[in-house]
Amino acid sequence: MPNTYLKKVSPQEFQQERTSPHESLDSSSVLSFFTPALQQIDTFAIGRYFWFIADTTTFKNLYTGGVLEEMIPVKMDEFIGGAPDVLFANCFPEDLEKMLSFSQYFNRYYGQLTVSERKHIRTTIFIRLKNLQGQYYWVMVQYLDVIFNSEGRLLYMLTLITDVSHLKKDGVATMTIMDSRNKQSQLFLCVDGVDTELQQTIPKISDRELEVLSWIVKGYSSKQIADTLHLARKTVDNHRQNLLRKTQTKSTGELVAFAMNHGVL
Repeated sequence: MPNTYLKKVSPQEFQQERTSPHESLDSSSVLSFFTPALQQIDTFAIGRYFWFIADTTTFKNLYTGGVLEEMIPVKMDEFIGGAPDVLFANCFPEDLEKMLSFSQYFNRYYGQLTVSERKHIRTTIFIRLKNLQGQYYWVMVQYLDVIFNSEGRLLYMLTLITDVSHLKKDGVATMTIMDSRNKQSQLFLCVDGVDTELQQTIPKISDRELEVLSWIVKGYSSKQIADTLHLARKTVDNHRQNLLRKTQTKSTGELVAFAMNHGVL
């Protein structure tokens, strides 16, 4: 598959690509639609987090939850009903236009998929945000669920932002799109304002191994994972060794880095 090259997208350009006026859903219906995904957040969260539901036609944040006020210098009541600028203002300057480029690509790509195809796609973006002390740290941005209209235009989006500063210390802003059907992962990197798409093959990892991996990333020991999943410790150790072998990594740290860089989380 040939590389794809994308330009940076400024906040002004990003907001110009609004969906035309539509028959909007009432806010309670939107929240109900996203409730199943919200109920799963604690299961796979790998650090402190906050989430928000945005109306992409008005560029307003409808709902938010988690520990937003601990992660960025913004009050909850300022964020709800506010525009994306509230979040943009706290992005690392070098990462902002890259994130918007990634988001724009995702919106177009995801909108072309069928409902059944979307279930197999996992998107992960790594950028830096400003904390309460004015310092920048790494976060993982995931689009958990979306609502499209009949023409495939994005209307509402549920976004999860997780603090991964305990796992990621350096690097550049990236996006990974993984298709679980064929274990293909596309990594997008920005170089001199241009995004290059690299295709990678993910080793075949079983659902149980992915489950164990999710707890490894959280920092759980084999014994803690065994107790949580009601497995024998030896079984967990075997899964851990299989993960190291399949990913050709030599330590837990390398395994976690592999999972993050390939969008496996």
